[in-house]
Amino acid sequence: MSDQPPRLTPPEAVARFAGHVAAGITIFLLVALPAVGIHILVHAVEWPQDMIYILFGIQTLEYAIFVIDGLTFLAYLIISAYRLIRELLR
Repeated sequence: MSDQPPRLTPPEAVARFAGHVAAGITIFLLVALPAVGIHILVHAVEWPQDMIYILFGIQTLEYAIFVIDGLTFLAYLIISAYRLIRELLR
Protein backbone atom coordinates (compact mmCIF):
# COMPACT_ATOMS: atom_id res chain seq x y z
CA MET A 1 0.00 0.00 0.00
CA SER A 2 1.16 3.52 -0.77
CA ASP A 3 1.23 6.28 1.82
CA GLN A 4 0.70 8.94 -0.84
CA PRO A 5 -2.75 10.36 -1.55
CA PRO A 6 -4.28 9.40 -4.89
CA ARG A 7 -2.95 11.34 -7.87
CA LEU A 8 -5.18 14.18 -9.04
CA THR A 9 -5.92 14.86 -12.67
CA PRO A 10 -4.72 18.26 -13.93
CA PRO A 11 -8.23 19.80 -13.86
CA GLU A 12 -8.72 18.52 -10.30
CA ALA A 13 -5.37 19.95 -9.23
CA VAL A 14 -6.15 23.34 -10.80
CA ALA A 15 -9.61 23.31 -9.19
CA ARG A 16 -8.01 22.57 -5.81
CA PHE A 17 -5.59 25.48 -6.36
CA ALA A 18 -8.50 27.78 -7.28
CA GLY A 19 -10.28 26.73 -4.10
CA HIS A 20 -7.17 27.50 -2.07
CA VAL A 21 -6.87 30.91 -3.72
CA ALA A 22 -10.53 31.67 -3.01
CA ALA A 23 -10.12 30.61 0.63
CA GLY A 24 -6.93 32.69 0.90
CA ILE A 25 -8.65 35.77 -0.49
CA THR A 26 -11.51 35.34 1.98
CA ILE A 27 -9.14 34.99 4.91
CA PHE A 28 -7.07 37.95 3.65
CA LEU A 29 -10.18 40.13 3.54
CA LEU A 30 -11.33 39.02 7.00
CA VAL A 31 -7.95 39.87 8.51
CA ALA A 32 -7.73 43.17 6.58
CA LEU A 33 -11.09 44.38 7.91
CA PRO A 34 -9.66 45.53 11.28
CA ALA A 35 -7.00 47.54 9.43
CA VAL A 36 -9.72 49.20 7.38
CA GLY A 37 -11.72 49.85 10.56
CA ILE A 38 -8.69 51.44 12.21
CA HIS A 39 -8.16 53.58 9.13
CA ILE A 40 -11.76 54.79 9.22
CA LEU A 41 -11.49 55.46 12.97
CA VAL A 42 -8.27 57.45 12.60
CA HIS A 43 -9.76 59.69 9.92
CA ALA A 44 -13.21 60.04 11.51
CA VAL A 45 -12.02 61.23 14.92
CA GLU A 46 -10.59 64.70 15.48
CA TRP A 47 -7.38 64.01 17.39
CA PRO A 48 -6.10 66.66 19.81
CA GLN A 49 -2.54 67.81 19.13
CA ASP A 50 -1.22 66.24 22.34
CA MET A 51 -2.40 62.76 21.23
CA ILE A 52 -0.22 62.72 18.12
CA TYR A 53 1.88 59.83 19.48
CA ILE A 54 -1.18 57.71 20.11
CA LEU A 55 -2.37 58.49 16.58
CA PHE A 56 1.05 57.49 15.23
CA GLY A 57 0.88 54.20 17.17
CA ILE A 58 -2.61 53.43 15.90
CA GLN A 59 -1.62 54.18 12.30
CA THR A 60 1.49 52.02 12.70
CA LEU A 61 -0.72 49.18 13.93
CA GLU A 62 -3.00 49.67 10.92
CA TYR A 63 -0.10 49.46 8.46
CA ALA A 64 1.48 46.54 10.31
CA ILE A 65 -1.74 44.52 10.17
CA PHE A 66 -2.14 45.22 6.47
CA VAL A 67 1.50 44.51 5.55
CA ILE A 68 1.72 41.31 7.59
CA ASP A 69 -1.63 40.17 6.18
CA GLY A 70 -0.46 40.85 2.63
CA LEU A 71 2.86 39.06 3.11
CA THR A 72 1.13 36.08 4.69
CA PHE A 73 -1.33 35.94 1.78
CA LEU A 74 1.54 36.12 -0.71
CA ALA A 75 3.35 33.28 1.09
CA TYR A 76 0.14 31.24 1.06
CA LEU A 77 -0.23 31.77 -2.70
CA ILE A 78 3.39 30.78 -3.33
CA ILE A 79 3.05 27.61 -1.26
CA SER A 80 -0.24 26.72 -2.99
CA ALA A 81 1.30 27.32 -6.43
CA TYR A 82 4.30 25.17 -5.48
CA ARG A 83 1.98 22.35 -4.40
CA LEU A 84 0.01 22.68 -7.66
CA ILE A 85 3.15 22.45 -9.77
CA ARG A 86 4.42 19.52 -7.70
CA GLU A 87 1.07 17.74 -8.13
CA LEU A 88 1.03 18.37 -11.88
CA LEU A 89 4.58 17.05 -12.31
CA ARG A 90 4.02 13.97 -10.16
